[in-house]
Amino acid sequence: NLGYSYFQMLDFAKAMEHGRRAAELYPKNPRFHLNFAIYAMFAGDLKTAEQEARAALKLSKGQYRPYLPLAAVALASSDPAAVRDAYDGMRGTGAIGASVATHGLADLAMYEGRWDEAEKLLRDGIAADEKARISASQANKLVALAELHLAQNRVPQAVRAAQDAISITRDDVTVVPAALVLLRANRRAEAQA
Repeated sequence: NLGYSYFQMLDFAKAMEHGRRAAELYPKNPRFHLNFAIYAMFAGDLKTAEQEARAALKLSKGQYRPYLPLAAVALASSDPAAVRDAYDGMRGTGAIGASVATHGLADLAMYEGRWDEAEKLLRDGIAADEKARISASQANKLVALAELHLAQNRVPQAVRAAQDAISITRDDVTVVPAALVLLRANRRAEAQA
């Protein structure tokens, strides 16, 4: 709990210190290794982040979260193949893992300028999330789709996707980036609302 508290206060070095201690005290607990991996990642210790994420995966193969630090470390290391490998591993961990992996792969495709592939991943992911009733992920993918449309100067489609996202959830994680899309699309009143 101390590690998590320091993490919330953005003191990643202290979070890492307490995360390490928890993982040492409970070496067979995958959650503590995962937390330590995340704290290390935010502290910039990518080697430890990768090592601890792999330890968490070894202890609990069905979890999707340990793949997140692996994907982030691979991206920070400019290794897109390893990013894809991490997300491909995540896909096999259930509906939520597959959803997060699809979003991650779409982000990577956008980062690499593969717009058509990113759009297909997002649209397929939105449909899968709707079917599985994972509304928060569906809304987040709609925001990503809005950003993709905006990057390609397809303003009406960007606005529609942002509006669709907001209609699903009013959570900050969705509303704030959707409002930014609306601002960039010169829809100031909607963004302020």
